[in-house]
Amino acid sequence: MKQLGGCYCGVVRYVLSQEVDGMMNCHCRNCRRANGGAFTTVTPILSENFEVTEGEAILRSYETATGFRYFCGECGGRMFSRPDAGPELTVLLVSTLDNEPTSSPRVHLNTESKAPWYEILDDLPQFASNPAQDLPGPDEGAS
Repeated sequence: MKQLGGCYCGVVRYVLSQEVDGMMNCHCRNCRRANGGAFTTVTPILSENFEVTEGEAILRSYETATGFRYFCGECGGRMFSRPDAGPELTVLLVSTLDNEPTSSPRVHLNTESKAPWYEILDDLPQFASNPAQDLPGPDEGAS
């Protein structure tokens, strides 16, 4: 199933060739600062299933301690991130999809740095950090 999406102004457009599954609400300070909300809803996707189809020359990136955040150079709308530790994955901002997903977020991540003025009221699992960061990489094996 192909899905379309893009930035706020529509200059940067993409095609996603996979289902949106495994959405997460990230409460880290960096996501909150970049998006201006209490949390950001993201979903991990395979980079090979994601293609920028328009406005690639307008796309800008910002290097963080863990990878790059990509945003539209025209409207400033953040679109996706690519972690250094797993370039085969892209972390897509769900709000950039043209059509809303039918699934719901599964977890809350990075709750140790959530906004003190925001209370999580649902029963989704909560992780103080991002549990994927604590898992061994493919060359390290599971212990």
